[in-house]
Amino acid sequence: WEHSVNPRVTAMYYFNNSRTFLARASFGKSYKVPSPAQIYYCTAVSLQKEYNGLSVPCISVHHMPSDMDEIHPEEITSYEAGLAYHFGIGGSNASNCYVELVADNNIVKDPLVRSWVKMDDNVYPKPYYMGRYDFFKKANSDNYTRAYTNEKDANTELYSLQANLVLRDIFEPIGLCVS
Repeated sequence: WEHSVNPRVTAMYYFNNSRTFLARASFGKSYKVPSPAQIYYCTAVSLQKEYNGLSVPCISVHHMPSDMDEIHPEEITSYEAGLAYHFGIGGSNASNCYVELVADNNIVKDPLVRSWVKMDDNVYPKPYYMGRYDFFKKANSDNYTRAYTNEKDANTELYSLQANLVLRDIFEPIGLCVS
């Protein structure tokens, strides 16, 4: 895909001179290109099908490669904010342990989804190729199959809230020597 600039801005503020209590926030934009599996994945099954009263061998295409002219990277926007309190254990410095509360939000624009697509009869001529019957009644024709496409004008959002307790270097090293 084309070249892109993926900005990320981060800010951090300490509330006191001892640098024990801080707030941080970040904003970023990026993209995720379709994986090779999403672009090229193809599944076909050989079987027999009745056609004009004859049983003919054919191939059932259960999933076909994605249309490279139609598929594009997902655009991702992320926000994050957090508060942290640093404290020391056992007389050590105040940076070896901290508790942190972080909230974030990720928005994916035009996510990649598996969709029912019409097969091109010039590429997959009948009666030798057929799509898969849709048991959910979305495509009751044998010239439909599945492929990855972008869900146009759709967004998926993920919100999370996490609490972290980090303890580093709280035990003295015992210096094992193995020979």
